[in-house]
Amino acid sequence: MNNEFNYQDLLSLRRRDPMSFSQFVECFLENPEDVLRTSSGIILEAIRHFGIEIIIRSGEPVLHYKVFSDPFSEGINAVHGQEFCIKRILDVIESVDRESGPRRGIVMVGPPASGKTNIVDLIAQALEEYTKKMPHKLYTFTWLLKHNHDQKSPERELELNSALALNPILLFPTSLSLNDGTVVHPRQELFEEARRRHPDKQLNIPSYYQYATLDKRSLDILSALRHNTKNKNLSLADILDKYITVEELIYSNAQGRGIANVDDMAQLRTLVRTFTLSPEDVSLLNDHLQGKFMFKYEGPLLSSNRGLLHIHDAFGPQGFNGPSETDYKPLLMLLGSGKVTLEATQASVDNCTIMTTNLDEMDALEKQLTSSKLLDRIEKIPVNYLLDAHSEMCILQRDLSNIMQKFDVDPNLLRIASAYSVITRLFAPARTNFPNSWDANKIELYKTIAPEQKLAIYSCQPESPLETIRKLPPWHPFRNECFRLGINIHNDEQMIKMIRPTNMQLHLEETQLFSEPQLALIDDEFMRLMREEHYPEEGKFGISVRQLQNIMRNTITSSDGIKVTVRLFLKQLEKIFSEGP
Repeated sequence: MNNEFNYQDLLSLRRRDPMSFSQFVECFLENPEDVLRTSSGIILEAIRHFGIEIIIRSGEPVLHYKVFSDPFSEGINAVHGQEFCIKRILDVIESVDRESGPRRGIVMVGPPASGKTNIVDLIAQALEEYTKKMPHKLYTFTWLLKHNHDQKSPERELELNSALALNPILLFPTSLSLNDGTVVHPRQELFEEARRRHPDKQLNIPSYYQYATLDKRSLDILSALRHNTKNKNLSLADILDKYITVEELIYSNAQGRGIANVDDMAQLRTLVRTFTLSPEDVSLLNDHLQGKFMFKYEGPLLSSNRGLLHIHDAFGPQGFNGPSETDYKPLLMLLGSGKVTLEATQASVDNCTIMTTNLDEMDALEKQLTSSKLLDRIEKIPVNYLLDAHSEMCILQRDLSNIMQKFDVDPNLLRIASAYSVITRLFAPARTNFPNSWDANKIELYKTIAPEQKLAIYSCQPESPLETIRKLPPWHPFRNECFRLGINIHNDEQMIKMIRPTNMQLHLEETQLFSEPQLALIDDEFMRLMREEHYPEEGKFGISVRQLQNIMRNTITSSDGIKVTVRLFLKQLEKIFSEGP
């Protein structure tokens, strides 16, 4: 067996083989669904590709997508306890993909260090990894111009990439006037041909591909090639086959291909730059495009086309009173029509727009008179601090693991520290309406639940996950979600494989916080109503994960350098409380 290290195999990157435009059209007609993918659909596929588990939280089953456990870097950036928030994000992305109207943006709102950026970063990583190995391909096109000065000199080539990494389908005009004055609709006819070839399939053409338009640069190039005397006897199909080469689109976070991250909405404005060309290339360009002024577009709004646009701290202070309509005009244009202005024309942009902002910034935006148009186009999703002490403990364990290896740490310290932080975020029960099936004892227990009891309910291990799923009411959204994803909740074998183990969590009776009569009253419905009562306000305030990490570090540094005890943590916590918020 040859164990010799071969770096050439590891770095065997080479450009994918391109194809002609006519070859691409045949590929489309053979498998139209593989080509007609929108950004929202690709993102959903990417997230689901890495697998799904089921978690029971406070009597409520919820899907946990494994991509948020960070399979890319061994869990270093894993998101814990935010399954309900992530579910809402995916629901919006899925609904946007089905809508025919203007696209909506998502704004994730929450206090600092609640995991907003981590969630989007993992979506971006999933998108990049998935598109590199997906079984179907994403395509874009390049204009390939060739020139010979004379028979003796070698042929010279100049590539002009699609400015927005557009799908070659958009090269089919939505309408075209023939010489006899007849108006035809080539793109619609292409879709009809695809339907004729696949009569057994219900081919749904996304509205984006039915109506999307090319950018001005691509239109100018196409127009110049059609009017060039060299192409006098060529049809549009001939010109596309002569000058277009189709290649695979590979997403890259670092290079801004299909994915873009910005932390200032002012950066959304598109920059227009001229090409820097050698005299030989200018001559080649003039040969085909007859002196056309050539330019290129730059900016995250464009580099995220067909993928993900993330605006970090979207509504932070940009003017005297925060961002104005002028600041977010490019975003408003994108969400208003799905098109952006590029040099006197509108080009269709297809991306999933996710913004992150904190509570104060969102509050300031909502008070602006100029923000109403934008607020109509964004879906606000809360991302609060965790209410599950076990998830909080997992974060502490991960982030402090290197420090704790050097000390003798009380094994109960992390559990107690996470419990103290989560308990500062809990609201007291205030519900007045209860199910008719509840008796007076059950209602009284709900109303008088102690903070530490509520803490235990939020982080307890379910008695029987299968029973919890079986007893869900028929209208419960979890049932419908599983059905859409092909998960059979009546298949015990499949369910057992999918339910995530919770061995580190305690059963309610193990907490010793409840009497036997109280335990008999607490069922899944009791826990669900308690979790839903203060949603989405509960968890907005209290000790943050970041504050808790600082307290823990101070506890460790104030120790004797050998042993770290719970007593030291409590002293540090008391000091924090006595000194102020």
